[in-house]
Amino acid sequence: MIRPRRPRTARDLVLSERQFLVGIRPFCRIHGIRIRNGEMILDPWPTTIWEIKFGSQPICPYLGDVDFELKAQLAEFFEYTRSVKAGEILLLRIMHYLPFSIEIAGNHTETAGA
Repeated sequence: MIRPRRPRTARDLVLSERQFLVGIRPFCRIHGIRIRNGEMILDPWPTTIWEIKFGSQPICPYLGDVDFELKAQLAEFFEYTRSVKAGEILLLRIMHYLPFSIEIAGNHTETAGA
């Protein structure tokens, strides 16, 4: 099965992308996510630094729903990681459970599957 370059719903995600959603926190920084052929390598789980915002709800919005429409930031993040043949996200900033920015090293000109 060919997966779409830009996923629209949770059903379009591969296992590592689903694991990513469950593993992130509302505010955190994740260091050292390796990418091979467009897929994040999450075993072992990369170093995660949590920010705790007092008075906020730390309940993951992605638990429980089998299918849901992806927010634009998630779809764009997964589209980007799927395009990387080999690389490493040095730093990923998460805000309100959504990817905010990344610093990445690796091969950006060759796309996965190309």
